[in-house]
Amino acid sequence: MSELRYVFRAFRKSPGFTALAVLTLGLGVGATTAIFSLVNAVLLRPLPVPEAERLVSVQEMRERGEVEAVLSLPGYLDYRDRAAGLSGLAAHHIDDITLNTGDVSQVGLALYVSGNYFDQLRLGPALGRLFGEEEARTAGTPSVAVISHALWQERFGGDPSAVGRVIHVNGQPLTVIGVAPAGFPGTMLGARPPVYLPLGLYDRLNLGSDSNRRGREWLMLFGRLAPGTSREQAEAALTVTARQLADVGEYLEGLRPTGVRLQPFSLVPPMLHRGVAGFMTLLLATASLVALIAAVNVAGMLLTRGVARSRDIAIRLAIGASRRRVVQQLVFEGLVLAIGGAVLGVLLASWVAAFLETVRPPSAEMFRLDLALDPMVLGFGMAVSLAAGLLAGLVPARQASRPQLATALKEGSAGAGARNRLRLTLVAGQLALSVLLLVATGLFLRTLQRALDTPHGFEPRGVLAMELNLRLNGYDEPRGRVFYDGLLERVRALPGVEAASLTGNIPLSGSWDQTRFRIPGLESPDPSGFPVGFILVGSGYFETLRMPLLAGRGFTPQDASSMRPVLVINETLARRFWPNESPIGKRVQSGPREAEVVGVVSAGKYRGFAEEPVLFAYFPFGQAYQPSMWLQVRVRGEMAPVAAAIRGELRVLDPNVAPIQVTTVEDVLGSSLFAQRLGAVLVGSFGLVGLTLAAVGLFGVLSLAVVQRTREIGIRMALGAGRGEVLRLVFRDAARPLALGVGLGLLAALPAAQLLRGLLHGLNPADLATFTAVPAVFAVVALIAAYAPARRALRVDPMTALRYE
Repeated sequence: MSELRYVFRAFRKSPGFTALAVLTLGLGVGATTAIFSLVNAVLLRPLPVPEAERLVSVQEMRERGEVEAVLSLPGYLDYRDRAAGLSGLAAHHIDDITLNTGDVSQVGLALYVSGNYFDQLRLGPALGRLFGEEEARTAGTPSVAVISHALWQERFGGDPSAVGRVIHVNGQPLTVIGVAPAGFPGTMLGARPPVYLPLGLYDRLNLGSDSNRRGREWLMLFGRLAPGTSREQAEAALTVTARQLADVGEYLEGLRPTGVRLQPFSLVPPMLHRGVAGFMTLLLATASLVALIAAVNVAGMLLTRGVARSRDIAIRLAIGASRRRVVQQLVFEGLVLAIGGAVLGVLLASWVAAFLETVRPPSAEMFRLDLALDPMVLGFGMAVSLAAGLLAGLVPARQASRPQLATALKEGSAGAGARNRLRLTLVAGQLALSVLLLVATGLFLRTLQRALDTPHGFEPRGVLAMELNLRLNGYDEPRGRVFYDGLLERVRALPGVEAASLTGNIPLSGSWDQTRFRIPGLESPDPSGFPVGFILVGSGYFETLRMPLLAGRGFTPQDASSMRPVLVINETLARRFWPNESPIGKRVQSGPREAEVVGVVSAGKYRGFAEEPVLFAYFPFGQAYQPSMWLQVRVRGEMAPVAAAIRGELRVLDPNVAPIQVTTVEDVLGSSLFAQRLGAVLVGSFGLVGLTLAAVGLFGVLSLAVVQRTREIGIRMALGAGRGEVLRLVFRDAARPLALGVGLGLLAALPAAQLLRGLLHGLNPADLATFTAVPAVFAVVALIAAYAPARRALRVDPMTALRYE
């Protein structure tokens, strides 16, 4: 306690130093804690159910070597009835719905679940009952629903009479039979569905859907390990089941199951888990570098502060204080700073976490992450802070507790050379870590630049995009066609609208369908034909996106009434199959239909910016129907008034039809670069913080070096040294840690950049522009940091310097 009182007194005497040290540690701890809160919410936080560690996700291994995490309903039932090694097997599927609980209809999410879903989670109801044997049937399923605890509170005010009430989902009446337990977020990351529905209601609530067939894969599976059974044992037992099913089931060629893979259950879908985990690890590693830079910076500050205290420490040692006592005092200083840094860091982390909760891809507007600073996150932040404080205190403690007593008592400058070398080494370490962060930032920025400069094959600017799904409102095909035709007619007549059309998907949104083409006179390596991507588009689509037509025509309203199937292809497909002739009028076989090519458009990007040229085709919405479409509108001027006008037209046509999301084509394209944008923002912010701390550290070292060499500088000037020689002396001191730090940082960045390859979209991880620009940035920063100490050196009076000390 006496040492702690001494430490607090010492810090009160130097409030500027204390505030700067606490701020530095707070920045490092705050950045790391905020990112850990994201990692915790996405990957680490256990599902709030009993024995969550016994839950496993189920994936099917197939003949072609694929691992499939989504199965058909018949496939699920096959495994459910033979769930060897598991106490049971449940299925779930997230989907959009329209929900009406009285007088308000809105688009939301629902989780379709198997009848044993809540049983496998070992959950009981907050009110009423959950699904049971009746809801486990796939035919004749009762029209019932379970609502979330949050919806019960918000819409029903927690009234117990909510059980038995009727709500409307996709226009269909359902009876509420129970309320899910409080705090249960569902089993899909960020979804927090307000309604849980039995699987057997899916086709009834989604007209035109045929979910009960083997080729329709839409369910994700999870189960609970049987008592006394390990994951490996259950996996082996289910693999035997899969091979038995392959012998008796009806499967498409290449899709027969060869085994089963079990993974610990996660809210992240299995097919995304590896990529998400890798990205989260990258963010946490970069944030940890900031914490390390902050610790090194504070260590350098404490080491610099120790110069002025070397005589005081020597006196304490001379009158009998043990080295252990001195080290203890200096370590306490680091830990006291760490506590202050932890408090500030938690505050910063809460602000950053609140910001991160608002950041989501355009296609995930209804998903929400809970980045609350729970005990695990707070414990992590405290551990990082204490580790940083311990590191910051130990380095100067080791150096300051071993002075040459006689020299220190006489001059107070013991070990100045050794301490200068240590301080320069610490600054070099900060620079090296900052180089790592800025190289990663540069690679992300270069990736974004290359992606945005890549020809899209269309003009995305100025196009409003509105997602609609008439299936959610019970529309069949005839009514759906009338609705979409009427909507297009009304929208095209609105002021400010240049063109409008419909499309099944937006390019570069990460989703499009695939079919097989058989070309007369051409043999395909696969008997089923050549793989071709496609989307369904309405008349005026190519004009709306300003997609250049290279030959032929686009689609017109007359194609809807024509008995002749038509399609438009991209130039990659045209060159592949008809390299020396016009493709207009050629015929292709797609499934049971034969269609005629009526147009060719320029090639573009469809699923991702880095994809190789792909074969792609467009089919007319007038000749094929789907209830879920995007309305695309090219707007002259501001988009907000046009969007409001379109909402008004929707209310006129049908007040129950609400858009799932309203955005722009540019924003949808941005979703394909979401990870790169988020990486550039976060890693770039960390890099700037690290660079600033390194610059401050370099400034401090050079300033101290000028003070310590005041007498030397005075002697040099008295003997005739000019301004240039004095400046070279200071800048040479700056060049050493700069060269060492940047060199080590670049050497470490070369292998580290390889870990980012999957996020760089074709950019070489050893990108020359990035690895050239980063050292240039650090050279400029070093010059700025050295400027003030250099000017101070030039103002040294030789006579005063000769009398120094």
